[in-house]
Amino acid sequence: MPPKRTADALDSDSEAHVKYKATSKGTDRPPPTKKARKAPAPKAMPTPKAKAKAKAKAKEAPSPVVVDNANESPEEEAVPTRPSGSFDIYLMELPFLQEILMPPKASAPDYLTLYKDLVIRQGKKDRSGQVNFGDDNGVMRVNAPGFEDPMEDDAYDLTLSDVKVVDEAFFTEDEENTFFPEPPKTDGSGMIVASLDIESHCGVASASGEVKMMTTPSANMFFGVMNMRVSYSGMYSRKGHGYGTDETYAFWALKSKEGDEMRGFDEFHEF
Repeated sequence: MPPKRTADALDSDSEAHVKYKATSKGTDRPPPTKKARKAPAPKAMPTPKAKAKAKAKAKEAPSPVVVDNANESPEEEAVPTRPSGSFDIYLMELPFLQEILMPPKASAPDYLTLYKDLVIRQGKKDRSGQVNFGDDNGVMRVNAPGFEDPMEDDAYDLTLSDVKVVDEAFFTEDEENTFFPEPPKTDGSGMIVASLDIESHCGVASASGEVKMMTTPSANMFFGVMNMRVSYSGMYSRKGHGYGTDETYAFWALKSKEGDEMRGFDEFHEF
C-alpha cells in the first residue's frame, strides 16, 4: 500500500499546491496525474522555512479575473465624451472680449476673468448666437457677417447634419488664425463635428459650412470654429451685396442655462 500524502508534503510541492487550491470542487484529492505517479522514495519532511516560502509563492499567483477587468477598462475610458444640447456662442474676434482675455501689457491670457465675464453676459442673454447638437442633426443661429441676411441683418436658420465625434482634434491653418491669441491647450481629447446648411432662404442660391467644437472644455469654456460659404442669388447681387460670402470664426461656448436653450427655429431667442 503506497504511503499517504500528508498536508505537509503538499505544501512542499508549490506547483501542485497552487493548482490544487484553484479547483472549484473543494476536495482534498490531488490531480490524477500526481496521484498516478509513483514516488521513488518518501520525501523528507520540509522545514518550517520551506513551508512558509511555498505558501507565500502560492498567495502571489495573479487572479485571471483581475487581469481581464484591467484589460477592459482602458478601452472604455478611451471614448471621448459627446457634448449635446444647447450652447451659447461668443465670437473670439469681439474687441471687448479680447481686451478682457489679454489686457494691455499682459504676458499671458487671463482665462478665469474671461470665463467670469461670459457667465455674467450669459445671465443677460448677451451672446453672439446659439447652437444645439442633437444625436444626428441640430440647429444654429449666429449674428455675424456671413451668417446673417445682408439685407435684414437677421441670423440665418442653420441646420446641422452628420453630427459626430472624432477622436483626433484638428484645426486648419486658416482656422487657427481666427483664434485669439491662439488655440487654448487641451488634454488632446476629440471634437464634435457637424455640417452646416441654410434652411430655405430667399436670396441664397447655395450654402455649405462646418462647425467644430472640442468635446472637453478648457478653463470651464468650450471652444471651436465655424465656417460658412454662401452664394447669393441674382436678386442679392443686383442690390449690391456681391456674389456671396466666405467667413470663418473661432468662438467660446458655454452650456445654455436651463429654460434658455435653443431647441428649434419656431422659438424666439434673444441675441
